[in-house]
Amino acid sequence: MGFLQNKKILIVEDEYSNYYLLKKIIESQDGDSIWVTNGKDAINQIADDQDIDLVLMDLKLPLMSGTDATRAIKEKNPSKPVIAVTAYAMKSDEKAALNAGCDAYIVKPLKKNELLKKIGEFI
Repeated sequence: MGFLQNKKILIVEDEYSNYYLLKKIIESQDGDSIWVTNGKDAINQIADDQDIDLVLMDLKLPLMSGTDATRAIKEKNPSKPVIAVTAYAMKSDEKAALNAGCDAYIVKPLKKNELLKKIGEFI
């Protein structure tokens, strides 16, 4: 029995391979996930499903960036944890993500244990 049992995580990621990896990591701890591929859909999903426990947010997305989506999500759901999961590894990128409202920041390529530890800080 994993620590994510009965937890629902929204994965906001436009690349299928990255989504699939995140999904498998979440499933390894018995968690459920929902996948959307852009920031606008992330905002709508959060509005429609109050049972989402945490958001894993890519920053470079079509239609609306992850930082803009995070701002919109946090405006209505300030306590909803959002973890930026991105290939952007510059210190300024991390600062921009945190300033947008992300609660944490993880750089791709992902390390399973690091991601699970970060999720565990919020769930």
